[in-house]
Amino acid sequence: MYTETLSTSFTGMSFTQASELCFIKLKLLLLAIEVRGSEGAETKISINPRGAKIVANTQGFFIAQSADEVKRAWYYCKACHEDIKDETLIKKCKCKNCKYKLFIFNLNIKYFIMYIY
Repeated sequence: MYTETLSTSFTGMSFTQASELCFIKLKLLLLAIEVRGSEGAETKISINPRGAKIVANTQGFFIAQSADEVKRAWYYCKACHEDIKDETLIKKCKCKNCKYKLFIFNLNIKYFIMYIY
C-alpha cells in the first residue's frame, strides 16, 4: 500500500469518480482518502467513502506495485494527460496547472511547519 497526494485535477470529484479515473486511466487502485474533520485539524482515513468530495491536497491510499506508479496520481493533469492511453507516459508536465500544484504543496509545508512550531 502506498500514499500520494492527489493532483489538483481531482479536486471537486466524488471519491467514486476519482477511484474510477485512477483505475481506468492511471491503472491504480484507490482504496481510501484522508478526510479532514469539521475543525480542520483532525483527520481520518476513510475507506471507499460514499459522497465524499476530493478537496485540494487530499491524500490517497493506493494498492500498486511501486511508489513510482502511485506518482501518476500526483502528476495527472487533465489538460495535459486526458488523451494519453499509455499510463506510463503520465509524467510531470510543464503547464501552469503543474506549477500551481507545487505552489499549493509549498504552502502546505509552510503551514505545517508554522503549525508545529
